Amino acid sequence: MYIHVKISGRRYDASATAPTLLDLDPGATVDDALDILRADGGAGTGASIIPQAVLAVSGEHLGTVADHAPRTLVEGDELLIFAPVAGGAPPQTAQAGRRVRRI
Repeated sequence: MYIHVKISGRRYDASATAPTLLDLDPGATVDDALDILRADGGAGTGASIIPQAVLAVSGEHLGTVADHAPRTLVEGDELLIFAPVAGGAPPQTAQAGRRVRRI
């Protein structure tokens, strides 16, 4: 069965060479697909799939790469891996050098 793969977000500028279609055995899971993408390090993904990346399958949010709901894939599913595009400084750093007047 074939599933579509979309990889987006920061740190994935090399994803242009990552596979956009995976040929998997029937009954394959999201984890099976992630294992293949991780092993395909030469294609621009590999170890660069960060644990904080969000996973969705055909519009259903599953969680993150590190902590997601199990899901069996079906023919034509779309696996989206979306890395966070913005972060934030810890609160103490964000306020460093700033004077705040409380009223």
